[in-house]
Amino acid sequence: MRKRNRILYSIILFGFLIGIHNGQIALWRDNDPTPIKVFPYRAEILPETDQFALRKGIRINSMADLQRLLQDYLS
Repeated sequence: MRKRNRILYSIILFGFLIGIHNGQIALWRDNDPTPIKVFPYRAEILPETDQFALRKGIRINSMADLQRLLQDYLS
């Protein structure tokens, strides 16, 4: 299975969590303590409500939700 297909399959099967790791926006696979991706964007530049949601962690269950949240937080 190609790597991209495995990633998409993982998203559908397991879901993801987006939050903050060392002050930066990060993405975790469910139940994994290590982020799979840490983005070069500081959470402190976001509005306080977004920072609060990210500190709690935002569960992502679909590819569309993942794309929307990443676009919102990283653009």
